[in-house]
Amino acid sequence: MKQLQLAAARHIATAALMCLVITSMMVSCSNDDVVDGDWDPMKWEVPANVTKVGDNYQVAAAGDSVVFACTNYGGFWFNRAEYTLGDSLHTAYGWQYSNDEHHKWLELDEKNQTATPVNEDSISWKAKDKGNLLIAVFKPNDTGMEKTLTLYIESGDAFGLISFVQPPLQAAGK
Repeated sequence: MKQLQLAAARHIATAALMCLVITSMMVSCSNDDVVDGDWDPMKWEVPANVTKVGDNYQVAAAGDSVVFACTNYGGFWFNRAEYTLGDSLHTAYGWQYSNDEHHKWLELDEKNQTATPVNEDSISWKAKDKGNLLIAVFKPNDTGMEKTLTLYIESGDAFGLISFVQPPLQAAGK
């Protein structure tokens, strides 16, 4: 009789343990867990001299240099760059300018819609990622049209973008 009671007690203990294991597995798979793509958005420390209007940061028509710091990710890279001059949109994708030099300056060739090594004399803007810093340099906008530069940025599964608008020198009264 004792053997029967011991066997019954073992079955009850095993069943209780199984219930505990199954319950803990179900709890650990709740919707509260972080899933792919559910990462904190990139947060930026913006210099005091940079004004944001809507979704765009304003750049002086005479040119400017800005440094943004990503405050919640240690590093990032450019996924894509879009440059608009008037009604013309040009795009460069990350693989076109990453190559083996991950931290080099990027340049968008406005005619060929590709990014090429920087020729300091011919470009109107350049951007660089260095650790958690985004460095963007803009030459004076003497085109007579508004320029927009949108940088699509990635840090692992976190994505973001920063958009700059630069008015033409004439519109700025210069």
